[in-house]
Amino acid sequence: VVRDGKAWSMSFSRGNVKSKLKSRKSTKTRKGTTVKFKPDQEIFGDHCFSASIIWNLIRNKAYLFKGVKIRWRCDKEILLSNKNKQIPQSDTLFFPEGLSDYLQDCLGEDKGTPRSLFLGDAELANSKGRVEWAIAWDFEQDPSIRSFCNTIATPQGGTHEAGIRTALLKGIRSYGELVSNKRAQQITAEDILSGAVVILSLFIKNPEFQGQTKERLT
Repeated sequence: VVRDGKAWSMSFSRGNVKSKLKSRKSTKTRKGTTVKFKPDQEIFGDHCFSASIIWNLIRNKAYLFKGVKIRWRCDKEILLSNKNKQIPQSDTLFFPEGLSDYLQDCLGEDKGTPRSLFLGDAELANSKGRVEWAIAWDFEQDPSIRSFCNTIATPQGGTHEAGIRTALLKGIRSYGELVSNKRAQQITAEDILSGAVVILSLFIKNPEFQGQTKERLT
């Protein structure tokens, strides 16, 4: 841990202190925490890390934290054991536009169909958090929603997905009323999300999930 011009370090092995807390001088510009770990073979056996799982995980983090840089390095032997040639040995993940970059990556190359991206973010009431979204209506793609809470993927959705469905429906119906289109009240959330590719990211204090796997936000 680097702070106030000093670097503090300590190490442990199987729950016991291996080297006691010590400090040394550090540059004033450095700060932050570094954690290094090695799985114990007696506990985990002779297993190997999955480079593809970790790569996809940190790639999502880089998208969800707009502007953050993540430096990736992977041992060549691990890449060979995973037999995945698409994972680079070293790379810097940096997406300055965040969810917009994520959405463009999901959509792939533009095949000539005009795309209108609906991007936005909003602070929650009483400073409880923040929500970001990126949506495109592209009927060449299968409709999908990728949602996250505090960068944790929620493949089974939850209250944040229900919230964006309700908000989109309310907005479209209100616009229909504004332009005196009476049929707008017949529109459903399914109509609006047909052909939509949605990225939804929620940051909230003390979230509650269904089950230990945190796949659904409640």
